[in-house]
Amino acid sequence: MALKNSTQNLSRSLKILNRIAAVAGRISGILSFILVFFISADVILRYFFDMPIPGTHEISRLTLAWICFLGVFYGYTVDAHVRVTLITSRFPGKNSLFEVIACAFGLLIFGFLSYDASFYFWDSWINREVYPAPIAVPHWLAKLATPVGAFFIFLTLFASMISHLANLSSKKD
Repeated sequence: MALKNSTQNLSRSLKILNRIAAVAGRISGILSFILVFFISADVILRYFFDMPIPGTHEISRLTLAWICFLGVFYGYTVDAHVRVTLITSRFPGKNSLFEVIACAFGLLIFGFLSYDASFYFWDSWINREVYPAPIAVPHWLAKLATPVGAFFIFLTLFASMISHLANLSSKKD
């Protein structure tokens, strides 16, 4: 009974995480469009009219941080990332074990990154940092992308590791 409840809870959590990832993927796509639009418009205005758009560089730095982290989160959730199977292909039937090891390693990296970057963001928030630009673009917005993105990647890796551990335990039974 307890195993059934934990399986249902994991299934519900994965559905929620997948919905968040879908929204993250859409946001990443929209931000990519905004980035391309701003940079293209800036280049055209700078080249033809000698009138660049103020703050384009800062806005591009801001959006690029969010595009990267939200895109990686979405990509890992829908299993669209690149796999290097050079080692795992030599050990058939052991993929779940390698996935557990890789997830544990990723959990350490993204857990530390999320934790440490949250202090970096908080310091920027407290000091009200802005980019030194013609328009005031808050620097903390870009710094927030790292702890938020790393945290969601951490959650995805954790869910993936639980799934692979379940695969390993079902193979032993």
